[in-house]
Order: sequence, then structure tokens, then C-alpha cells
Amino acid sequence: MNLKRAVFLLTMLVACAGAARGFGAADTERSKIVVYYFQNIGTTSEYGYYSYIIPDTIATDIRKVPKYDVQSIPVVMDYTASTQPEDAYKTRVRLLSDRGKEFNAHYIITGSYAVENRRITIKTQIFDVDQQKIQDIGETSEELGALLLVVIDKLTTKINSELQKSIAIQKEKSRSSPFAPPYMSLKGISFGINYSTAAILGEWGNIYQNKFDIAGVYIAYDMRNNAWLNQTPFVRGLTASAQYDFFTANTHSTAELPQSYLSFRGLSFNAEYRYGFSPVFSAFASAGIGEAYSKAEIVAEGSDGPGTAIESRESFNTYASISTGAHFTVSQLIFTAGYNFKWIYYTDKPMSISSLFFGIGYSL
Repeated sequence: MNLKRAVFLLTMLVACAGAARGFGAADTERSKIVVYYFQNIGTTSEYGYYSYIIPDTIATDIRKVPKYDVQSIPVVMDYTASTQPEDAYKTRVRLLSDRGKEFNAHYIITGSYAVENRRITIKTQIFDVDQQKIQDIGETSEELGALLLVVIDKLTTKINSELQKSIAIQKEKSRSSPFAPPYMSLKGISFGINYSTAAILGEWGNIYQNKFDIAGVYIAYDMRNNAWLNQTPFVRGLTASAQYDFFTANTHSTAELPQSYLSFRGLSFNAEYRYGFSPVFSAFASAGIGEAYSKAEIVAEGSDGPGTAIESRESFNTYASISTGAHFTVSQLIFTAGYNFKWIYYTDKPMSISSLFFGIGYSL
């Protein structure tokens, strides 16, 4: 359906609605519409804010038509491509149908967008809950499709105008600052610190019974900022990182002498998968493997000063970790909270460590 036809249908709709009100026609039942945040399928996360700007604009414009009751849901719903396998398509229809029943909706609006070369492309779909059918707005002749076609066309024109204006601003900034090109090449990199409260489990936990702190620093790269890797659906949700952790545990909570101290330093390489619920909130799961340096000392407590080391042992061992949690992004700051589990593969007996962690990072 082209834009001229959409405008014509809308014009007739408004005229008929005005005539009906003029003759005192009775109000019809309002159709409930649910609008989800749009999926960013572009090669960069720089324009993530359009994920909620687009549906908010759609909801605002549709609310101007009295027959529609509109609700915006702050959760990203993937766009359903026409090339999807039949099983995947049926699964998506069932999911949308369940959401429609949950919100008592007649229609569900989802979509995707991509910004390439400072131009945005927006794709929008309507799911008819009653007919159990997904349609692009260009494929339907219903009045809601006509309304959406006009809204999206106006919004696309406005956004592209703003993006083109920003080109001139960025060129001016790059001319005034010699550091702009190197900074842009680092886009997608983040770095930060983590702090954990941890406990050792199992037989090792019988020795080191008291809780201790783990500190760590990391550097990460978001795969969504790589134009080639971003084309693969699963890979574009991955983040690769390197992390350095260190801690010291002791047996001060026990009454037995002598005391034992354990120092740990470890470097790991991790792969993290993120699922975004909104531009500011995402859940993640990660796994990593690395090499650890450990030093264990048995110390006899001195009466007038520090104790004397009776025995000391050092070792290098493989260690692995898994984590799950959530990221909260505010501007370029990333706040992280979650749960981590580590295994240090000592030759005699592996050590297991569980911890709750909090982190703060900065994204370039």
C-alpha cells in the first residue's frame, strides 16, 4: 500500500468520524493496541535510543484517534522476518497471541530499525490477535495500517533530517579536535572494576571459613560495533572481555593454630551474551577460562609481632568461571550486578568459590 493511498484512507476516516460525531452516532468499542520497543538491527548501538523513541511516537499519534486505546511496553520484541522458517514463525505467532491475551489487546505493533550512513530505515508490523496474522504495514489495507504508514513516513523524514544535520556538526568537531578519529575507532570498548563478596565452598571451605572480598578490573568489546560480526544474529549479542581478579583469604575465623593464608591472582578471557529488554536494561550470561597464580602460607602466630611462615607453596593453575546478572546503562556508564561461580583446578583438590558482585564501567 503506497503513501498516497494511506493518506486518502486516513482522510476518509477522519471525515467519516467527524460526520458520525455530528449526527450523534454512538461510540463504538475502542480497540486495544500494544506497542513494543523496536529492535535495533543496525551495525552499531550508538542509536539505541530510537528503540523507544519510535514506539513512543507511534503511541502518541495513534492516541489522537479516539477509537484506539494504546499501551506502550518497555520491552524489545524481535522483528519477524518473512524468511523465517515455518516453525519459528508459528512460535512467534503463539508468543504474540499470548501477549495479546495477557494485555487484552486487539493488535500488537512490533518493528525494527537500522541506521546506516546517517539514514534510518524503519520496518513495522501489525499482529492481529483475532485473526492470528502478522503483516507489514505496507501489506495491509486496514485503517490502522494506513495510519501507521503515515506516522512512520513522517517520523523517518524527521529522523533523517536530524541525522543529516548531525553530520555537519560532527565534521566541525573532528576538524576542531585531532583526537576525534582515534576516539571513534575505539567505539564499542568498555572498561571498569568489579567488587565481590565471596565464600569458598566444599572441603576448602572447611579451612577458609570466613567470607572475603574479590576485586577485579576488566576491558571488553561489544560485537555489535563490528559491521561484519553484527550480521550474525547470535554473535551480535556477544561481548568479549579480559578480566584480572585478585583476593586474599585466611583462617582467622577459626580457633586453630597455626593460621593459613591464600593469595590469588588470575587473568581470564570471557564471552558474554546479552539480551536487551530496553536500551538501558539487559540481562547477561557469561563464561570464561584463564590462568591463576596462587600462594598458600601456613603461619605460626608470633607473640610480639607478625607470625613466621612455617610453610609456603606457589602454583599456577587453570581456572574457569560463569556469571549471570544484569547491566544498567546510564549515558556511557554501565552498572552491573550479578552472581559468579569460580573453579580453580588445583592438582590435589579443585576449589569452588561463589560470589555476589557489583561493578561499574565506562563505555567509549
